[in-house]
This record gives sequence, structure tokens and C-alpha cells, in this order.
Amino acid sequence: MPQSSLSWDLPNPFTWRISCGIEHEDRLAHVNNVQYLHWLEETGWQHITQLGAPWDEWKKSGVGMATRESHIEYLAAARAGDLLYIGTWLTGGDRLRMTRHFQIIRVRDNITLLRADIHYVCIDLVSGKPKRKPPFMEQAHQAGMQAAGFTI
Repeated sequence: MPQSSLSWDLPNPFTWRISCGIEHEDRLAHVNNVQYLHWLEETGWQHITQLGAPWDEWKKSGVGMATRESHIEYLAAARAGDLLYIGTWLTGGDRLRMTRHFQIIRVRDNITLLRADIHYVCIDLVSGKPKRKPPFMEQAHQAGMQAAGFTI
């Protein structure tokens, strides 16, 4: 099934394809919840990098987006051999914050396995205190919001 015919929550997702391996399973013989978190984080990094805000630029600016709050709903399980698509969208934020929505779909049956909304805050990498996003991050955020059909 092509990625474009999957049942996405929102239009125009940034997607990353994952093949589940036995190394991703836990004692219950399904993909471990911690693995999903890792994949969400990696998908977010790939997306923001594509939008023009790679990690090297963040480090140079001395800021980063730290997770402030996560809401994750696990709906079904994946197992070794499953092919998944992870979709993400930038869905909100302001000069200090950013919100990202995620959805994981199993390709063989078009079933949504997980939905998540993660809220981030921009922080100074040295002090850990909130700090306004620099222009390159703000531009990437706005580009992602526009691609998803949202405005800041």
C-alpha cells in the first residue's frame, strides 16, 4: 500500500518508514513502548532538519527544544516483520514553544497503532532556562506549520 493512501489524521505528513525487527520486540512479543518513543524523536529530528533547522545550527545558537509534555495513545501493537509509517506535523506553538502531532500506521492493514502530541519549549543549552527561538528555528517552525495547513 503506498504511503499516500494511508489514513492520515492530517494532510501532508512528513513520513519515515520503519521495518520492525525482532530487536524491537519486548517480553510481550510486540514492539516495546520505549522503541516507539525513540522513533517519534528520530522522525521529529528528520522533519525539522528537512525544514532547515539541523542540530548543528541549534548547537551554534546555544538553544534546543526540550520536551515539556507528552500525550501518547497506544492503540494496537506492531510485531517483527511489520512495516510502519510514522507521520508527523507541526501543529502549534509560538516564539517559545512548539507542538508536534505524530501518528504511526501499520502498512499491511492501514491500522493506526499510535497517536501522540508532544509539546516542546525552547531552552538555553547551558542554563536550561526558556529562551526565545532564534530566527532559523522560527522559520523552520513556520514552514512546517504551513505545510500542515496551520498558521502561527
